[in-house]
Amino acid sequence: MKKYFCRIILAAAAIILLDSCLPEREYLFSDAVMCSVINPVRLKSDGGNIYNIVENSTGSLIPDTLKRVMISCDVLSATASSPSEYDIRIIDFMAAFSKDPVYAGSIEEGETAGDDPVKVTQAWISGGYLNSYINLLLRNPSEVDHDFNLVYDDSRSTSDTLYFRMCHDAKGETPDDTGLSVAHFVTAGTYVSFPIESILPQSDKSKTVYLEWEWFDSDDGSYSTERKTFSAKIIIQ
Repeated sequence: MKKYFCRIILAAAAIILLDSCLPEREYLFSDAVMCSVINPVRLKSDGGNIYNIVENSTGSLIPDTLKRVMISCDVLSATASSPSEYDIRIIDFMAAFSKDPVYAGSIEEGETAGDDPVKVTQAWISGGYLNSYINLLLRNPSEVDHDFNLVYDDSRSTSDTLYFRMCHDAKGETPDDTGLSVAHFVTAGTYVSFPIESILPQSDKSKTVYLEWEWFDSDDGSYSTERKTFSAKIIIQ
């Protein structure tokens, strides 16, 4: 995980929303969407639009090392070259951790894709990717490169129903591993985005998809040593 990605995680930003307090702007429409990065000033939205960044309100360029990014933007104008290509003013962006999914059948005995707590707060399928906004615990401050995996349960899945599991490897940065109380940790959030086109073709919206994850078993928001497996049906956009 790059230091830039760590900085984004530690910001613990909520789901990107357009700020109603921003000054009035002229534009065709506003958008908040996950995109694939073509280059730092050119993106492809999961809806299929090409977005050329001609104005930037963030003060930062999108790093060319990123594959996926969640943006909020004002769409300023359509370009003459294509009906689905637009010039945009980018308002905000968050890096999305991205890597290929893992097949459960490929995990060797004694190995793990990550068994540390992670909480899925949003999840959807778009652009051939399973996207999610997740919460996790981090030491404050943290210098550890956490890792994430999306595990496809190829033995449990059927022709009609697919099962995935969100996994988190904290690299030893947990209350259990460090011996520190949860008071030394903060809840942070980030986007993750995994390509699943080879498992679920983008044109196939007939299947039912479930995502599972393991988080703390608590009704009052506190953390304990007890964990619980949660599951949600994922919307295919």
